[in-house]
Amino acid sequence: MDQKSATILKALHHMVTTYKTGGFQVTLILGDSPFEALRGPLSGLNVILIISSNNERVLEIERYIITVKEQTRAIYNNLPFKKLPPLLVIEMVHTSVCWLYNFPAEGSISDTLSPRTMITRTSIDFNRHCKIQFGAYVQTHEAHNNSMNSWTVGALAIGPT
Repeated sequence: MDQKSATILKALHHMVTTYKTGGFQVTLILGDSPFEALRGPLSGLNVILIISSNNERVLEIERYIITVKEQTRAIYNNLPFKKLPPLLVIEMVHTSVCWLYNFPAEGSISDTLSPRTMITRTSIDFNRHCKIQFGAYVQTHEAHNNSMNSWTVGALAIGPT
């Protein structure tokens, strides 16, 4: 098992645990060839792993990837920057996925509850989570004393507080 497989396995363990906490049981995982190395380690989770053949795609996953890319592209094109550091790109993708999970999806098992609400029993709070747009310039409050040093530091918003 390589480093990429270890990262995927860690994410899958987190996902299965999160769903279990929400009262759901993951019984089936669809994946492509990189998931094959995880067949042994996943056996302890009582999950059936179905691997697609080399030329076959898992359509639900492909559609979701396209949606995340579209959402990320929309955020990117609203930013005033020509280039972004890799960490900011990662956070931008994370933000896209986060917002997709915070609203009910068409064809989902619920028309009124988001995936986040169904799994974690929490929902977004407009006053906490929607005040500032990704990539906006902000001034953050820093610890200070009565000296003439700055009490704030300029930064880019990458997510809700």
